[in-house]
Amino acid sequence: MKKYLFIIGLSCLLVLTGCGKKEEKRLICSQEESYSGMKINVDMIADFKGDNLEALGLKYTMDLSEYNDEQIKAVSDQDMCASVKASMSASGLGEAFTNCKQGVNNKILEITADFDLDKMVGDDLSKETNVEEATKELEKQGYTCKVQ
Repeated sequence: MKKYLFIIGLSCLLVLTGCGKKEEKRLICSQEESYSGMKINVDMIADFKGDNLEALGLKYTMDLSEYNDEQIKAVSDQDMCASVKASMSASGLGEAFTNCKQGVNNKILEITADFDLDKMVGDDLSKETNVEEATKELEKQGYTCKVQ
């Protein structure tokens, strides 16, 4: 009888704890910036597994609805990834900045990129950063954060 109670208790424990599976969370922190008179929305997207940062990316969006087609083409022809990388280099993150893509869709300019976490050692957001620490750090920088 004790053997069955032990098995039932162990089964309940495994079901309740998810068999030791680490919880996955996504932190999205947003901020509006102004650059040369243009409003740009910046999202930092951090994926966590348990207390470890697994991936970090960013997304810039800019509404071009007030621009004419010629101006939109001029913006889309610019290498915005190089501009963003230059600003990241100024803050010491240029080497970690990877996989940048840009495009214009429905008069919205979108730039997305990832950060190589191995090249961010010593930065405020390291692999050992948990959701709460990342939220606190990004909110200090003016971002508004939410966990999904």
